[in-house]
Amino acid sequence: MRPDGGRPAFLLIRCDHLGDLLMATPAVRALRRAHPAARIDMMVSPGAAAALVGNPDVDGILEFEAPWYEPHSGRELQPWKACAAAASILGRGYDAVVEMRGDPRMIALVALSGARTRAGFRRLGLEAVLTDSVPFDPRRSHLERNFDVLARLGVRGPEAPEDFRPFLSVCQTARSAAARLLTPYAVIAPATGRPRHNWGAANFAVVADGLRALGLDVFIVGRSPEEAVTRAVAGAMRRSATDLTGRTDLVTLGAILERAAILVANDSGSVHVAAAVGCPVVAVFGPTSPALSFPYIGSLARRAGILAVALAGPTACERPCFREGCEDDHGYGAIMPATVLEACREVLDEASAGRLAGRPESPA
Repeated sequence: MRPDGGRPAFLLIRCDHLGDLLMATPAVRALRRAHPAARIDMMVSPGAAAALVGNPDVDGILEFEAPWYEPHSGRELQPWKACAAAASILGRGYDAVVEMRGDPRMIALVALSGARTRAGFRRLGLEAVLTDSVPFDPRRSHLERNFDVLARLGVRGPEAPEDFRPFLSVCQTARSAAARLLTPYAVIAPATGRPRHNWGAANFAVVADGLRALGLDVFIVGRSPEEAVTRAVAGAMRRSATDLTGRTDLVTLGAILERAAILVANDSGSVHVAAAVGCPVVAVFGPTSPALSFPYIGSLARRAGILAVALAGPTACERPCFREGCEDDHGYGAIMPATVLEACREVLDEASAGRLAGRPESPA
């Protein structure tokens, strides 16, 4: 039986990281424009599912944990959960199922969906089970690839400013809590999902002290498992900061960033939350590629209200580099705190010169 009577029904599969899911929301918005009457469901990781709550373009949320996206978690795939996920998809009778990342393991679920249209990327494996496929272009950003694979369902783009703006719904309760942070403040997010992909606590501490010297309060954020990293930053600072580690869920983080003067972070989900709510951001990159993972540089992004700077040092590796045994520092050592602080000053000056065109207005 189809999920919702006679309406067209689509399932989009994106079970990787929070930032990747947020980068998919512009393409989902375009799909909604192309099929306003359709039912659009998404299958996502449990840790990222909260990013879709309140999203008007998504009707239903299915959760599936693919532990290979979090290799340091120690979790393993439980076969019965994969079977349950396949059965759930089959039982909903989707007209089209689309695997949006380019992962043969997830394409296996597409193969079992029973959908008339089974779309994904080719040249990666298992493309024979797809009815519609597009080339996987490693030069395209993650955001652009989402548009590429949904082209089979009538999506075009990205070609407008809003196509570069991820979506996150921030509720009034979270906004009210954030409104209690009255003084101008900056946010530091020093952790990442990959322990080696980190600019370093001492560097973030110097930048945080510099932001305090500019008259901004500093809030350090992170998930509870990241406490060792955030505590190291707070401990290395010469000035005071407020450590909110483990005290902000995704929506609360969105509300805090919505009112923040700036976010300074590694390449992590927080930079995409900042882009969604219009918070200026300076992001530090190491093994990952700004060109692929940070699609917020350029005139269209600026017109969408995203003010962002990506900093990456020279590296002998080809980005992205995910080799566990790689001994290159991936350019981190070439990025000085003074360089990051200068980028922060430029971003703050540009933001204060006039309110960003697309930044949401926070309630007073």
